[in-house]
Amino acid sequence: MTLAGHQPAYLPYLGLFYKMTQCDTFIFSDHMQFEPRAFQQRNYVRSKEGRILLTVPVLAKGTLQRTDEVMIDNSQPWARKHWRTILLNYQHAPFFNDHRSFFERTYGETWKRLVDLNVSITLYLMKCFGIEKEVVFGSRYDIKGAKTAMLIDMCRKTGADTYISGWGGKSYAKSYVDLDAFRRAGLRHRFVRLSHPVYLQQGEPFIPNLSAIDLLFNCGPESRRILDGAAELSTIEQCNV
Repeated sequence: MTLAGHQPAYLPYLGLFYKMTQCDTFIFSDHMQFEPRAFQQRNYVRSKEGRILLTVPVLAKGTLQRTDEVMIDNSQPWARKHWRTILLNYQHAPFFNDHRSFFERTYGETWKRLVDLNVSITLYLMKCFGIEKEVVFGSRYDIKGAKTAMLIDMCRKTGADTYISGWGGKSYAKSYVDLDAFRRAGLRHRFVRLSHPVYLQQGEPFIPNLSAIDLLFNCGPESRRILDGAAELSTIEQCNV
């Protein structure tokens, strides 16, 4: 069984969904330490002028806060601002109205935990992209260790024999992913990198690495075909036992 994981991200980008297409089980790593000002609480959408960064404000409680403990700061009108930004910049996208009700309802709710907001949006996007995978949560397992030791324990707790990391993990392989440790544990490891697809956006030139809603609103039912087409050009490096 192949496992891939990622901390719950806000309006996640396409690379996350590419990893999902490559695994059997996906684990939301909500047991990990929260990283302020990272993609757990922010992401980019497109405007005519370029990228716009949308950030969900959170209530800070020190530097060692677990992801599943992070609370949203609802004293700020972030939801209204985010929905207005999305509406203004995507209302004329070909397939925006197909998904308007979900996002309008989402931003109309009062979310307390950041993880709940992120997971709700991610699961909806998985459904839209036709990605059907088993989904589990790290907080429901007693996962031990840090860095590679944690990844290995995630595999053992979920019954996986192979773990998939994004290409960013390869850049820090010496400090984060110890391939020899995977071999000693009798596990396989794969690095994957998405060859980002180019499609018609609401403006030019094309801007990659935006939230996956950009692909969804612009390409609708063709989104999965576009993602799969990019996957065929993507990079995979496998470490066998």
